[in-house]
Amino acid sequence: MVIPLSGCLGSPSFGNEDCSQLAEDGIALSFDDKGSIESWNGSIEFFEEHGVVATFYVDRWHYLNEEEIVILHRLQDGGHEIGIHTMNHSNYFEFIEAGGDAQSYLEIEVLPSKQIAEEMGFEISTFAYPHGARDVEIDDLLLNHFTVLRGINSYHEGTQSWDTGCEDGGVFRSISPTSGDGKYVDDIIDSIKNSEGNRTILAYGHGIEESGWSPVSFDVLESIIVAAEESGKNWLLMKELGEI
Repeated sequence: MVIPLSGCLGSPSFGNEDCSQLAEDGIALSFDDKGSIESWNGSIEFFEEHGVVATFYVDRWHYLNEEEIVILHRLQDGGHEIGIHTMNHSNYFEFIEAGGDAQSYLEIEVLPSKQIAEEMGFEISTFAYPHGARDVEIDDLLLNHFTVLRGINSYHEGTQSWDTGCEDGGVFRSISPTSGDGKYVDDIIDSIKNSEGNRTILAYGHGIEESGWSPVSFDVLESIIVAAEESGKNWLLMKELGEI
C-alpha cells in the first residue's frame, strides 16, 4: 500500500480522476539550469545505456558558450528535449515584488530566451518555472507560447500532481529526489511501483552524479529506472504531456 503524502509535497491520488484527457503512462524526468550542462554531458552514455529520455531546462541562454550549445544539441539529437527556464533564472514572485507584472515577466524573462533557443536550432515547446514560482495568471500567458508548463511540488493551484492520471490544463508539479536530503526517493519509487492505470510520474533534478547544484546520483537514477522497468513504465518527454 502507498501511504498518501502530505504537506507541501501534495497527495497523489490513486483513484479515477474526472478529466477530459487521460495521462500518458510513464515517467517524465527533467533537469534544470545552465550550471548543470556539463554534468548532463557526462550522463549521456548512462541514459543511452538504460534507454532513458529526459527534458533539460536551460536558463541564461545569452551566456551559453559554444561547448554548452554543442552539448545541448547532442542531447536533442539523442532524443532528449530542450526546454526554457527563463533568461536569468528569475523567480516570478520576486519579479512581481520588485514592481513587475505577469506580462513584463513574459516579455523580459521568457520570450527572449525562447527566441534565442529557436535561433540556435532547438525545438522548444515546454517551460519550467525557476524555483517553481508560478500562479494561474502567468500560467495563462505562458500557455499561449508553450504546450506544457512545469512547476515543483509546491504552489498547487491550477496544476496537476507529480503523480497524475490527467493531463488537463497543461501545468504540472514535479518532485525532486534530492529534496530533503533524498527523503522523497522512496516516495517516487513507491508511486511508480503502485500506480494503477495510466499515470504520469514527474521527477526533476539539477546536476547529475557529482556535478551541478544538488546532483542526483547515478545510483538514485538507477533505482528509479529499475522500478520503471519492473512496472513497464515508459519514459516521457515533457512535450508529450501536451500532445492530444
